[in-house]
Parts: sequence; C-alpha cells; structure tokens
Amino acid sequence: PINTLAVFKLNIKNPKHAPTIILPNTTISFTSKIIAITVKVVVIIAATLVLKPSIPSVKLTALVVASITKIEKGIYSNTPSAHYLEITMKKYPYGVFTSYSAYYYHNLTDVIPKVMYLATNRNGTLIKSEKIKQIRMKNELYNLGKTQIDYEGIKINIYNKERMLIDLARNKNQIGYDLYKEIISNYRKLANSLNTQKIEEYLQYFVNGDKIFEIIQDEVF
Repeated sequence: PINTLAVFKLNIKNPKHAPTIILPNTTISFTSKIIAITVKVVVIIAATLVLKPSIPSVKLTALVVASITKIEKGIYSNTPSAHYLEITMKKYPYGVFTSYSAYYYHNLTDVIPKVMYLATNRNGTLIKSEKIKQIRMKNELYNLGKTQIDYEGIKINIYNKERMLIDLARNKNQIGYDLYKEIISNYRKLANSLNTQKIEEYLQYFVNGDKIFEIIQDEVF
C-alpha cells in the first residue's frame, strides 16, 4: 500500500495544481483531478509513481487511495492529528527557529516559550499567527548558521548553537538574568564541542563583534 505524507498542503480551489508529495525513496506526481474532498473523505488520485533511487527509470501508473483529515486551514493529514512542528514547517518552510525557541529545541533551557520564534528574510511573507513571533532579518544574517535538526522525530530549520551563542551574548541584558545563567551554564558544558572557527566567521557580520567575542570568551571558554 502507498501512504501519503503525514502532513501536506492541498490546493482545493484549483485541483489541477495539486502538489507533489515526497515519500521516502519515492516521488508521486499527481496527473489527474481530485475526485472529492470534504473535512474527512477518501481521495482517489491517478498518479505517476517514480521509484528512486534504486530504480530511477521505472515509471508506472498507480491508484492512490488516502483517508484525509483536515488539521487546519490548508493543512490535511492521513492521520487524525499531526505534530505541531511538522505543521509549522509545512506552513512556513522558509522559517528558521531562533531566539527562545532555538535555545529550547537545542536543549539549552527547560523554559518553554509562550510563542514560536521564527526568523525569516526581511523581504519575506508576513506571518499572521498569534502562535508565532516573526523576526525579520537581512539576507546575510538570515542565512548565517542556518541548519536542520531532528526534534521528536520532526526535521526543523534552526540556527546552530554557535550562531545562537552569539545572539545570547548580544542580548545578554535583554534575555533575563535567570534564563541567561541557565543557558550560558549549559553552553559551558558544551564548550569543547563548539566550533570556534564558525563563531569567529559569524562575528564578522555583527557590529561590535570584538566585544561580543570577549563576552563569549569570558562566559563560556
């Protein structure tokens, strides 16, 4: 049996523009209209199935049957529920977890943020959600230290620990004394695993980079 991806966007208004769903080692490209769609329905789609990477040249026509549940506007799943991080990454694939969210997902603090902090390019789409605090950045800072990690089985976009250490030093007087001490203490435990070359490279993009480096040297190394 062929299962759809757990969470995906579905264009209901114009089914001719149905999305491509990526499965492990498989690509399914829709070639026909969706027959029916309601809050919870069975969808039958004629699809071209391309097996990869072991048999990249084989194509065959398959009938894909999926029971789909509406999770929220524009998001559907073949299960009754979906992880909130998976939904977030599907809705905002350009978003990068930063600030308090990044420290939490990197296990540098036990404090759960009240909202999710997502960085985007300053020219990017405005995110209208009470659950998300959007932080717009100029392009060079937006891409600086961007990486992916696996959190609770979900792959998320996030800034690496080196980048977040710089942000911690920059915002030392704004983050709150107790939280700062908790995070910086955990950074000390990771000092030997941090890439100091990356830190030095990143600091070139920040005003007062020398001062920030002094803080990091005094507090962590």
